[in-house]
Amino acid sequence: MKEITYKDLQLKIEIDFETSIKRDIDRTFVDTEDKISINIQEERHFYNLIKYAIDMEAHQNVTSIINRIIKKLNLKNITIKFYLYQDDSFNVNCFSRKIEAKINELYIFVSQHFFNNLNEDEQVAIIGHEISHQLFNHFKYPTANILNLDLDVNTVGDLKHNLIYRSKISEITSDLIGLASCNFNSKAYSTALIKHTTGLFDNSSNEFGISSLIDMVLVQYDKFSNDPFMYDLQSTHPLLPLRVKIVNEIIDTDLIKYFGKSVSNSNYIKYKSDFNTRINEIIKTIYPEIFPDKDDSNDVLILMSIAIVLADGIIDDGEIKYMKSLFKKSHKTYTEYMRIIYAQKDGDYTKLINTLIKKCLRITKKKSFEKNMIIPIIRKLILVSASDGTIRKAELDVIFKFAKNFSITKRDIVLIISTQYKV
Repeated sequence: MKEITYKDLQLKIEIDFETSIKRDIDRTFVDTEDKISINIQEERHFYNLIKYAIDMEAHQNVTSIINRIIKKLNLKNITIKFYLYQDDSFNVNCFSRKIEAKINELYIFVSQHFFNNLNEDEQVAIIGHEISHQLFNHFKYPTANILNLDLDVNTVGDLKHNLIYRSKISEITSDLIGLASCNFNSKAYSTALIKHTTGLFDNSSNEFGISSLIDMVLVQYDKFSNDPFMYDLQSTHPLLPLRVKIVNEIIDTDLIKYFGKSVSNSNYIKYKSDFNTRINEIIKTIYPEIFPDKDDSNDVLILMSIAIVLADGIIDDGEIKYMKSLFKKSHKTYTEYMRIIYAQKDGDYTKLINTLIKKCLRITKKKSFEKNMIIPIIRKLILVSASDGTIRKAELDVIFKFAKNFSITKRDIVLIISTQYKV
C-alpha cells in the first residue's frame, strides 16, 4: 500500500527538466564569480524588501493560515517567516535562506493586497502555493537573474529556454499544492489567481461577481488553445487561463480523490500516471514544444535544421554547436546527420535543401500535422537560424518555403521573431 501525499502532486515533466538544466548550469557557470554575482542580486532584493516590512509571524490570522497548510499537507520541520509590505500592485515574494547547514527558512513577503483582497481560503491557497516552492526546491536556480545575463545564443537556446519552461511547470506544480492546501477548493484557488492578476477587491465581488469570471477565464483558455501564436517565451509563469483550467479540471481525478489515503501499489502508479497525462494534455494545448516526445516532430525539426544550416552556403561553428545539442536530445545518431552536412563540397546546397523540405512535408502529411504542431517547430527553427548570431534572409526563405504549406505567412514568421526573440 502507498499513501498519496503532496509529493505525488509534483509533475513528472518538472522532474524531467532537472537533469538537463543541471548539466547546462554546471557547464555555463564554471566561474564561481558568476554564481556569487547571481546570489548577491538575490540577497539585495531580499534586504530591500525586509527593511520596510512588518514581521507578521505571530499574528493570529497568519498563524491560522500556516497551521491549516501544515495540517493538510502533513508537513514536518518547515520554518516560515511572514512579512507584510506596501506595493503598488499585488505581489508575493519568496526567498529560501539557509541559516544552518541543514536548515532552510522560507521568507514570504506579501503586499497589503493579500489581506485587503483575499478571504482566508484564498489566502491559504496562495501561501500553500508559495510553500510549494520551498518543498520542491524551486529556488535551486535563480531563474530571473540568470535570464537577465548576457549569454551567447547557443546557451540562450538551451539553458534559458529550459529554465523558462521548468519555471512554468513549477508554477503549475505549486498551483496543485496551493489547491491541496485549501482542501481542493477549486473556486477559491481560481478566484485567488484572478484577484492576484486583476487586483480586484472582495468588496467588488458583490457588484462585479468575481466567481462568474472563472467561466469567462475558462472560455478564454479555449480561445488561447486554438491560437497557435498565443505564446509567451519571456515569461516564467504560465498563462492565467491555463492555470485556472488545470485546477478546475483535475479535482475529479483519482489521485485527488484519494489524497492523504493509502491505495494499492498498482493503483498508486495508475493514479499518478493518469494525473500527469491529464495535466500534460492541457499544458500541451498552449505549450506543445515542452513535449518533444514525438519521433515524427523530431525528424522534421532535425531535417529542417540541416536545411537552414546549409541555406547560406556556410557552416558556422555556432551552427554546428547548436546542431550537436539538438542531436543529443533526439533518438537519431549524430554522425548520421552530420555526414549529410559535410557531404557537399561546392557550397551549393539548393538541391539537398529542397530534398530535405520535401521529406519533411511527406512526414507531416502522413502524420496529419496541424498548424498548432508546426508553430513550435518554426520557433525552434528560428533559434537554429540565430545560432550563429545572425538570422539571414536565405535561412528565413528556407523556413518560409516549409511553413507556407501550413498557411503560415512571412508576416507570421517576422511577428514570431520580433515579439518573441531577442536576437
